[in-house]
Amino acid sequence: MVGIYSNGKWARIDARGNKPGVDAQFDLDRERIAFTADPKRGEIDYTLVYPEPPPALQAALKSAIPGTANYLYLPSRLDT
Repeated sequence: MVGIYSNGKWARIDARGNKPGVDAQFDLDRERIAFTADPKRGEIDYTLVYPEPPPALQAALKSAIPGTANYLYLPSRLDT
């Protein structure tokens, strides 16, 4: 998810874009997300747009080892 500031407001854009069966077109007035979060799988949709990455995420990305095949270094939650 990418946040942009346009026309005096923040909007979230789903960078996964459009493809058959997925309507994630850019629309400042109506959010269009390619896939919704599944809480049963532990997925979280943070609707807050961060102007910069939260400190926990910055620290995790700085300590990440390039080429690792997992995302276990990422924080499980972000402080909001």
